[in-house]
Amino acid sequence: MDHGKTTLSDHLLGEGGKLPSRLLGEVRALDELKEEQKRGITIESSIASLDIPINEEHTMHLNLIDTPGHVDFSGKVAEALRLVDGSVVLVDAVEGVMAQTMTVLRQAMAEHIQPVLVINKIDRLIMELELDERGILHRIQEIIAQVTRICKNLAFEGLVYPNYAKGSVLLISALDGWGIGSFMAERTGLTMKDIINAYKSGNESELKTRLPLGKVVSEVIYRCLPSPLDAQIIRFPNLFKDKLAPPELLEAIHQCSRLGPPIAITGKLLKIGKSSGFGSLVRMLSGSLKRGDKLHSSTTDKMVKVTRVVKISGRTVNEVKELSAGDVGAMAFSPPLQAGDLLLPSKYENVMLKNISYVQEPIVAISIEPKNIKDLNRLPDILKQIADATPGLEFEFDTDTGELIAMGVGMLQLEILKIDLEDLGIKVESSPPMVLAFEVPRYKIEIEHPMWEGIFIEAGPSETIGVDSTDIVLYKDKHDNRLLLGKNYTFSSDTLEGMMQTFRNAMRVSPLTREKIRNFTLKLSEGTNSKPVRSYENGIVLTTMAIRESLRQTGAIVHEPYYHVTINVPDEYLGAMIQELQKREATIKDITNIGGISVIKAIIHIKQMTDAADVFRHLTDGNVFWSYDRVEFLPKR
Repeated sequence: MDHGKTTLSDHLLGEGGKLPSRLLGEVRALDELKEEQKRGITIESSIASLDIPINEEHTMHLNLIDTPGHVDFSGKVAEALRLVDGSVVLVDAVEGVMAQTMTVLRQAMAEHIQPVLVINKIDRLIMELELDERGILHRIQEIIAQVTRICKNLAFEGLVYPNYAKGSVLLISALDGWGIGSFMAERTGLTMKDIINAYKSGNESELKTRLPLGKVVSEVIYRCLPSPLDAQIIRFPNLFKDKLAPPELLEAIHQCSRLGPPIAITGKLLKIGKSSGFGSLVRMLSGSLKRGDKLHSSTTDKMVKVTRVVKISGRTVNEVKELSAGDVGAMAFSPPLQAGDLLLPSKYENVMLKNISYVQEPIVAISIEPKNIKDLNRLPDILKQIADATPGLEFEFDTDTGELIAMGVGMLQLEILKIDLEDLGIKVESSPPMVLAFEVPRYKIEIEHPMWEGIFIEAGPSETIGVDSTDIVLYKDKHDNRLLLGKNYTFSSDTLEGMMQTFRNAMRVSPLTREKIRNFTLKLSEGTNSKPVRSYENGIVLTTMAIRESLRQTGAIVHEPYYHVTINVPDEYLGAMIQELQKREATIKDITNIGGISVIKAIIHIKQMTDAADVFRHLTDGNVFWSYDRVEFLPKR
């Protein structure tokens, strides 16, 4: 977050003629939502289709997707990665490669996305940290080495590592509007020493003229990132589940021709213009699509109809006749589609894309209810629409209390939800935030059922329970909970129904702690002389007692979410920050120093971060930056 992605996007918009030069780097044009402008962060991925002149002979058609940096919205980055050919990875020269940067870079590698590295805020190294040329170059080399290590660990065929000498690393100041890479350095003769001298002499504005950022970044995209044709050869068949793709489909994708059969991938759901309905971002892999065309959805296994086709540039939505191979645009479908769907000209058996790799899960929840009773009936449908378009956002109706529960990856995501509902004309009341917790087993056990003669139980962490070829998986969920049926002599279909319903309910509300359960497998098997189990009611009693006893004997304990955080403060505020973290019962894992900036790595309970923003800023006179690196569920203290 706050490494400069949207500010850089302004300069690309300017290069494509969508933004006047006087506004470059100031308006954050792709942050069009009120909350984005108010908070100074990107919440929604925004797309802009630009025609950028590269030289007298070539113009590049660029589909730019500006993605959020805040961890609450990292699912939107995952959805964007499925649609693109290459990525511009921004790193703050002072903050360095953050954990969130590493996470999304790993996602990009998994999607076979070629990166170029852009190191932003070089001006801060000069003016704030006062590093000399040698110190700046050392810092740059450290960042390049970190990014290269991540790439090497997850390298794919066709990957080109970031390399300054080959042009795929840029040094920039998005705020001041200049950038330099090896191509521009050769052309202008400018060096890092010249850039330092420009700042020291107060002539940094000249750099914007001699090294215009929009032009520099456009050139590196054109030179170093693959075209749709090249990218699709690199990415496919790797994105197919189990790499299984019929030869004719793979050939069509590799040819990337508008004359081929229509093949497309869907991205995030989004509002198209002022339409009240949702459409999807779409990447065309082959052929062309226009309004009225029909395709087969590999996810829903149904035919869908294209009802609208548009290209988007920031806030401008333009109806177009068609989208063709290599294009990224938006379409409305009937019925609607979710992100990550593969659209094909006809039905193919067992042909689908790998699931999009979301790295987030809900960790906080609020109960919500409409202030106006007339909104009660339409609220669930609207929430479903919003959840379908928002990775990491889930809703659940609590049958015990009658409450509607909204669960999100962070409080910011839930705050935005309430604002979105108000924008749709629904005012809601909400409870204070509740931290989600999970009961997790620790040991594997093999026991006889405590109340049912001849029934045997195998239970424990899911990775410790194997599934034999004769076993039946009766139920499994996204939290790695499974109910298995081993040897079976007397279980009737009614019994199995009662077992599955009981297990499903128990995973939502543990009989021991009333928390959710995760990573728990229960396997029930019969001996040859077992007492018969032949009714729905017997299935309920049998499974209830098995779950209760298994959780006790596997040593199941409650885990709660903790943030791994990185906090950057000037050295003079380090003592005050350490005292505040200790007051919040944080575990400080490491403290390092980079040019007068102390970098604190800590683990802290999510409840202890609810009011942290205002307190941290007050303690440091506003001179603090922190990032939520990841969430880990740890045993409740």
